[in-house]
Amino acid sequence: MDRRKGMFIALFLICSSLHAQDSLQKIQRLSPEDFYIKLHQSISPVLIDVRTPKEYRKYRIPGAHLAENRAALISFTDTLDRYQPLFLYCEFENRSIQAAEILKKAGFQRILILEDGLSGWIARGYEIDRKRIKPKFRNRKSKTDKVPGRHRFRVSSAEQRISPVQTTVCE
Repeated sequence: MDRRKGMFIALFLICSSLHAQDSLQKIQRLSPEDFYIKLHQSISPVLIDVRTPKEYRKYRIPGAHLAENRAALISFTDTLDRYQPLFLYCEFENRSIQAAEILKKAGFQRILILEDGLSGWIARGYEIDRKRIKPKFRNRKSKTDKVPGRHRFRVSSAEQRISPVQTTVCE
C-alpha cells in the first residue's frame, strides 16, 4: 500500500512540474537582442504596444499596434490565432507583464515580452518610428460647450468645404 502511495505522489509531482513548465513557456521575457531576432524571424508577427496613446504617438517600434488598456487589448487580439506569437512591449516592462497575464488567461500560447521595455530597445540602438501621430480628436472644452464632459470633435478642412444640403419648405 505504501508503494502505491509513493508512486501516486511521484506521479503527481511529475505532472505538476510539467504543468508548471508549460505555464512558463507561454510567457517569455526576451532581451532586446533576442526580441529583435524573433520578431524579424517570425512569419507574421503581431507587435503590441501597451503604453498610453500619448507615449505611442511620440515614438514606437515600427509596425506596433496600440492597446492602451485591457478592453483595447482584448478587442484587438479577439480574432487572432491563440498559437500565433504575440510580441509585447511597454516603456519599462511592467505593463507588458500585466498584459501578458491577461492574454495568457485568454488562451494565448506564445507571448513574448521585451525585457527592459522600449527604453532597453532604444539603448541598444534598434529602429524606432519617431513620426508623430496627431490625436484623432482634442479633449478640450470650447467656449460653446455648456455641458461638462462633452467633447467637440475637430472638423477637417475637407468637411468644411462640403456645403450643407439645402431644403425647401413647401407651402
